[in-house]
Amino acid sequence: LDVRQNRSPMCALPMACHEAWLKRPFHFSAGLDSWVANAVLSLAIMEFQGRHGRNPSTLLDPCCGSGTLAAMAAASGIFSQVFARDVDEPFLQRATENFAHFSTHAPLSALDVGVHDAATPFNLP
Repeated sequence: LDVRQNRSPMCALPMACHEAWLKRPFHFSAGLDSWVANAVLSLAIMEFQGRHGRNPSTLLDPCCGSGTLAAMAAASGIFSQVFARDVDEPFLQRATENFAHFSTHAPLSALDVGVHDAATPFNLP
C-alpha cells in the first residue's frame, strides 16, 4: 500500500497467472515477460491515477505481438476494455491462440482482438 497516495499496488496478478502464461502455445523470442508486463501495467495505472484520480477503464496494446501485455491487462480485471491490435495477421492468430489457452486460467472477457496498423489512427468503440 502506498500510504503517501493512499493507493494499493495496481496490477498484482497471482503466481498462477504467470505460470499459466509460461505454458502458452506460442512463444516469441522478443516477447515480453509476464512479470515485466505486470510492472508496465502497474506503472501506467499509477500514472493514470495520478492524473485523473481513478483507474483507467480502457487499455490499447497497439502492437500486441504474442499478446502478453493485453493478456495480463485483461486478467487484472482493472480494465473494462482491452484492445489488442497488430498489423501482422499470423502473429495476431498466434496471440489469439495464446489468449484461448490463457482464458482457461484467467477471465479475458474484456479482450477485443483485431488487425490494425499502428501507423494509422485508431477508431475504437
